[in-house]
Amino acid sequence: MSNVGAKAKEVIMEVRGMEKRFSPVVALNNVSFQVFRGEVRGLIGENGSGKSTVTSIFCGKGATVTICKSSL
Repeated sequence: MSNVGAKAKEVIMEVRGMEKRFSPVVALNNVSFQVFRGEVRGLIGENGSGKSTVTSIFCGKGATVTICKSSL
């Protein structure tokens, strides 16, 4: 497939290299993702899978987070 003539999607949120450790336990290891304009994303998983940890560090600690081209 080719993207010729396709309109590029605008990235409105990007997370790169999110990591979090609690002593010997690795909660998140190199989590990266992008959200494009118009998308709705959700986090699902079992208890203890890292959902709350991901949302609690969106503001920069342990990752590079970019929202609308501004790094946090």
